[in-house]
Amino acid sequence: MNKSIQNPLLIEQVTKEVESLKTGEDLYRFLMSRKENGYTSALLSKVMKRAHLPKVGLIPMLHAPKTLKIVPFPKRDENADIYNVVEALLPAKEGDESKRHWLNGVWVHEGNTTTCNGYSLLQIHNVRYTPEYPEFWPNTDGPTMCPPEMPTWKQVIPTNDPEFIGIYNTRELAELLDECHKIVKGPIEKSVHSIPMKFGDVYFSTEILGRIMKVVARLEKNVIIRCDPLEGPMIITGSNNPKHFIANVMPCRIDDEQHPYFASPNLP
Repeated sequence: MNKSIQNPLLIEQVTKEVESLKTGEDLYRFLMSRKENGYTSALLSKVMKRAHLPKVGLIPMLHAPKTLKIVPFPKRDENADIYNVVEALLPAKEGDESKRHWLNGVWVHEGNTTTCNGYSLLQIHNVRYTPEYPEFWPNTDGPTMCPPEMPTWKQVIPTNDPEFIGIYNTRELAELLDECHKIVKGPIEKSVHSIPMKFGDVYFSTEILGRIMKVVARLEKNVIIRCDPLEGPMIITGSNNPKHFIANVMPCRIDDEQHPYFASPNLP
């Protein structure tokens, strides 16, 4: 069969094949085998925009290997560093604001929808810092404070030695943000950059979380927090390049025990 993008029979055939897939993992494997099947990027891009995929779960896609970002769909814009896979996979459908997830630096809907702007505020008080992975304390009534006996972020971070933040790759960051999402509800805000997220005693904006994700994806190294000199600003950097600045942690101006620190994207 002619594999040209102009071949309507081929487009219909591939569209039906895609729509028959049951899970996000099936879809991921299908896209990764495009060369074996002789399908061009242009053809698949056209098919993805036509196909109806309400049954295909986003979570397996979100947790797929990091090569997911090389799926050959057009970038969001010329300045984007990472392919926005979901925008090509999921056609837009207004009104469905359930099941949002984080992928490639943007909040996205799960299901038959496209990107959204996110929440007005994510106040995560129930994340316990550990060197390996944060622990969450889900509560049906909203975020739950860590018990007093649990160490807080500033209690765990050493004074001078680098400390891993507990995010080692894009998959873990995606899982972490997804867990945060599950216990928080709020109205949609106009700007995605107005979404602070609280880890321990520190708030991270969406912009900074995006920076962390990019550093981890590019360097394939850990993200660390440094406090140097003693009692000085806490600097978040890439572990194999301390000069790769992400953010610095500063005390909040407001005297509020619940909001003692925030991570600033500006140099100290």
